[in-house]
Amino acid sequence: MAGVALRYIAAGDKQLAEQIILKKQSKDPNNKLWIHLLAEVYHQVLVGSQGPLQGGFIRSVSLRDAHGLYADSIRRRQYVERGIALQPDSRSAQVHRVMLQRMDSYRKLTEVMRRGSGPDDLVKNGTDEDRLYVLPTLIRSDIYAGGSVVAEDRTRDYLALVKQHSDHARFNQALFEANMYIGKLALHRGDRKTAVRHLVAAVDSPGSAELRFMQIDMTLARSLVDWGEREAVAKFLDRCAQINRESDKYKLWAADIRKGINPDLIPYTTG
Repeated sequence: MAGVALRYIAAGDKQLAEQIILKKQSKDPNNKLWIHLLAEVYHQVLVGSQGPLQGGFIRSVSLRDAHGLYADSIRRRQYVERGIALQPDSRSAQVHRVMLQRMDSYRKLTEVMRRGSGPDDLVKNGTDEDRLYVLPTLIRSDIYAGGSVVAEDRTRDYLALVKQHSDHARFNQALFEANMYIGKLALHRGDRKTAVRHLVAAVDSPGSAELRFMQIDMTLARSLVDWGEREAVAKFLDRCAQINRESDKYKLWAADIRKGINPDLIPYTTG
């Protein structure tokens, strides 16, 4: 009942909910319920959730609230990091950390965009840091708009830029994304050898927090199975098993593919 009541309070006053949870947590520090409830409240604040959750899902958000004083104070206090320190094996806490990192990337992208006259101007005249945040956005837009040639040129520029900055916080994740973009675009024009090479290269790194705790995009792998590149995809899945928490799932998929079975590789996108 405590969880239900606190979620109800959080719908109207998240700061009050935080105060109540922290007070209860101080009296009962070994109860994991308080950690989970606190993480829920902070997640709602950081995405700018508005009003009660309908069916447990966030339906309405405010970017102003997501970047307001209270949200920023939560980021500075790094309660998620404290949660991980208390429970290093908590997948929930690690996922929330990844979500915070994504939010921080979106915030930096917003700041970068405000400094330039437009995305193309930032790519041409901005710093390398600017390009690292802007290029992925432009690449996705080009792909969805059907501009494969432009997207591929930008993706190769992005991959080259990423390789120059191995000390960047998003290096491993950016390396994965850039290789996946190139692989998908290569397969789109029928170049399966290039697609395979970049599929394997995408996971040829120690892996990022996102690759470890979130689901790994299977779109390119799924397509390459259909194109007959079964062993290459199986090797990709072997590597995913080494860097992702759900290693058993990827090992099973790799084994199935080698047996001639086509597992429903998820998540994937279509179109």
